[in-house]
Amino acid sequence: MLTEKQGGDIYTGPFFDAKSLKAGLEELAKNLAQAGGVFINLFPQKSSDVAARLHCFEIQGEWAERFLGRPFDRSGIDELRKMAGTR
Repeated sequence: MLTEKQGGDIYTGPFFDAKSLKAGLEELAKNLAQAGGVFINLFPQKSSDVAARLHCFEIQGEWAERFLGRPFDRSGIDELRKMAGTR
């Protein structure tokens, strides 16, 4: 990920060049989005949190669609909202 060319030495700093910094930040953003989806499950859940959780899932899906180019099927979110009686 952080090499100028395949098989080259890894350059990590202390000062990144623009190309390496961009690649590092893109990789960090992808991993943090996934970590957030896992981390949210560590918190105790109450039935009153359903709307917030659904909103979180929706934002994650929209983020993945915009930045990763993955299509986001909103029908599942809409169906869960109807079941939960939110919005």
